[in-house]
Amino acid sequence: MSNSNTDIQLKQKLLHYQSELKKYKKLTSNLQKDINRYKKEFHAGSPVINETLSGTPSFSVLSFFNYTVFLSEPEDEEILVNGNFHMKNTGASSLHEPFIVFRITPPASAGLNGKITLSDNKDSVLYKDDEEWTYMDSGWKDTIRDKGEYWLKPSHCAELKPEETLTFSGFDLRIKRIKVTDKLTLQGFCFSSELKEGVPSKNAVSFY
Repeated sequence: MSNSNTDIQLKQKLLHYQSELKKYKKLTSNLQKDINRYKKEFHAGSPVINETLSGTPSFSVLSFFNYTVFLSEPEDEEILVNGNFHMKNTGASSLHEPFIVFRITPPASAGLNGKITLSDNKDSVLYKDDEEWTYMDSGWKDTIRDKGEYWLKPSHCAELKPEETLTFSGFDLRIKRIKVTDKLTLQGFCFSSELKEGVPSKNAVSFY
């Protein structure tokens, strides 16, 4: 009787182990299928990744304004805007001799001030921080008056590496109410030795 019970118990254990073995085999099979699927998707996706990487433009920039408008009384002659202009190198290669151009339309409707010196001479530094800009053309006054354009180059940056950002910070735009009859716009453009045609900024400062 005892031997009979033992045989029955052994058979039950054997059936249990066989059942568990089938479960593990099924799990293993499903796991292998998942692994194969992941491998297939990964390798199928590799050319897309490589294409994206290889398709990154060598020379590319992203530029934009962020600014604050200070509200004034209706009788005030000027509206003050304080802001920053950012130029980020989004390409795969460095940009050399970067510079920026601001265009105010109409030209006589506002004036732009910032960390700008009148000379490249390092002995005539007006600002004690690391940021300093100079006018690019000797006739900059006429260019501002006639075209509303400010051609500015950084004295502190000759090369803008990938993912680096060059900022014209803390500028003041003083808008003359009497000169604005319809619309005022401040646009930004980025240039470098590699981007000779100029790239417009993603946004502008506009008043209607």
